[in-house]
Amino acid sequence: MKAVFLILLLASTATAYDYYFYNNENDLNDNVASALSNPYDGYNVNDVANFDKYQCLSLDDYNHYANQNQYDNMDPLNSKNIDGKFKDLRYEDQLKIINENPNDQWDANSVADENDMECWTLKDYNKYASEKPSDKWDEIHFQNFDDLEKVNEIGIRRFGFIQPDDLNDFNLQNTHPVFNDYEWN
Repeated sequence: MKAVFLILLLASTATAYDYYFYNNENDLNDNVASALSNPYDGYNVNDVANFDKYQCLSLDDYNHYANQNQYDNMDPLNSKNIDGKFKDLRYEDQLKIINENPNDQWDANSVADENDMECWTLKDYNKYASEKPSDKWDEIHFQNFDDLEKVNEIGIRRFGFIQPDDLNDFNLQNTHPVFNDYEWN
């Protein structure tokens, strides 16, 4: 009987706390919805909307919360003040910053390597890779094994990097491994 009581006690304390994740804009939306769902649980939106905790952020979300309170030391992000947070944006948001002011430090060369792509999805990466077909960036459609290596390089730290519809063209089951430039049959 004591063992059952102990298990119930441990299970009730483990489920009494909400667990927040701080990866990307989807987690932010879930965390805000959870904080708003019960006004008496001690969690409020200001606690979960702390953008320093998030690995990746949405420019619109950040600026929305920055504009709510002019006295909170949180200014809307733009091309003048974004600096270190640039790599924390998805590709579309990075383009907004790049295109905001043609006379600032941000241009198309601001995205130079995988470190600038840490918060992108596969769709973001493929859009970027399709803009310049003759550069080192090739689109990923899972047609050969090099695509898996490239996904590992770019999307390894990004939760939700690949969406189910990104695998529509998946064709690795019909490829043949190549060893020493000779095809293995």
